[in-house]
Amino acid sequence: MSTGTERRLIQILGDWMENPGPLYSRLTQAFVSAIEQLDLQVGTRLPAERVLAEMLSVSRATVTQAYEALREGGWVQSRQGSGTWVGSISQAGNPSAPAGPRPLSSGYFFTRLVDSSPQPPINMSMAALSDAEEIFRDSNSFDMEDLLGVPNHGYAPLGSAMLRREISGIYGRCGAPTLPDEVLVTSGAQQAISLLAAHYLQRGDAVIVETPTYAGAIDAFSRAGARLIPVPMGSEGIRLDLLAEALASAKPRLVYLMPSFQNPTGVVLPEAARQEIARLADQSQVPFVEDNTLADLAFGEAAPPPLAHFARGGTIVSLGSMSKLYWAGLRIGWVRGPASLITRLGQHKVAADLGSSMVSQVIACRLLVNHEQVQARRAEMLRSRLDLLERLLKERIPEWRWRRPGGGLSLWVRIPSGDAHAYADQALRHGVAITPGSDLAPDDGFHDHIRINFVVDENLIEAAVDRLAAAWAAHRAAGGPQREAVEVKV
Repeated sequence: MSTGTERRLIQILGDWMENPGPLYSRLTQAFVSAIEQLDLQVGTRLPAERVLAEMLSVSRATVTQAYEALREGGWVQSRQGSGTWVGSISQAGNPSAPAGPRPLSSGYFFTRLVDSSPQPPINMSMAALSDAEEIFRDSNSFDMEDLLGVPNHGYAPLGSAMLRREISGIYGRCGAPTLPDEVLVTSGAQQAISLLAAHYLQRGDAVIVETPTYAGAIDAFSRAGARLIPVPMGSEGIRLDLLAEALASAKPRLVYLMPSFQNPTGVVLPEAARQEIARLADQSQVPFVEDNTLADLAFGEAAPPPLAHFARGGTIVSLGSMSKLYWAGLRIGWVRGPASLITRLGQHKVAADLGSSMVSQVIACRLLVNHEQVQARRAEMLRSRLDLLERLLKERIPEWRWRRPGGGLSLWVRIPSGDAHAYADQALRHGVAITPGSDLAPDDGFHDHIRINFVVDENLIEAAVDRLAAAWAAHRAAGGPQREAVEVKV
């Protein structure tokens, strides 16, 4: 889109921010008015979400929600790979008007690493360890003999019997006895979330999520057409009083939580709160999904038993993954739940990919033999990197505030001035990729927070903080209201 076209679109939208209501709603109404008045003709191609967000100085999530509302109202149409354009006015307001698939709403790290960065960016936005060479070497992780015990065609839609036994053993050791028939192997935890969304949700169904939360969950539920009901986090996890209210008022179809070292806050839900959540699941008969992908990454005291340990009559579905502790390239995750649910999810899995890679599953079985040793090694490494990151940030950007996490892969930081998206763009220009808080908020909040992952090598952490400090100086020089420096609350 040319500079002249950008200027014309901004003129057409006018003073849209002065209207009442949520920001995305104001933007939606401005587009509707422009289309009704024929200022935007049928077939006019609209800017990509990222481009429009930069043009209007708003978060990408705001644009995403506005475009989705326009699609649902029939005002615009989208097709993956072809963009978004103004549709026929005769279809507008028709709820059955076709809507294209919702694009990523999160500003995920893949879209933030752009070629315009003048230096090779240090990726502090990706929550995945990359130094897996030592773990693979020590584990003797693959032997052709291991393949002799799998079906000779290589298809096992629910997962290899051996790996399902290993995973069920992990749950048994943490207080949630599990049978292999209660485990489905998936291509990473992301696929597990998508399968659950496909099974449980229809367009318009409500899903309760924490805010902030995992960006991939926002994407999966949004693509399923769900309405996200955000419940705020407190200092010890999701606010139970507000969760109970949301269960009563929103009539959700699903609840999604991260009880252990929550992404991005690092908060751990206490045991008493887990017992209360199990009671709420029993009382409401709403399926609760607990994402335990970070539960193994404790720097000190281990997290309490999973929610499934406290389950009585309610349905609590557990997710796990080898991506965080071992290596994301394995693409091995899983769902733990009632055998009847696993069978139904398996049908969705067959439609998706016929089953996860058998070679990856064989390697996973070998790796899990040394599970406790790998946990200890990773915890020591991550604790050292977190110590370094905290020390450098305190020295070079002392006005930032955060609470030290007890585990996980990220630091949730409050910045005292300006918009986090604007600062993240500045940081990328200085050669560091970080995640602005609003990308992790289904309600487009946390514009004063950023997520910094500490998974890269220690020498890169020091270089990254140098660049972040330079970017912060440039951000401050550009101006922006100063916020009161208070303790970070999540």
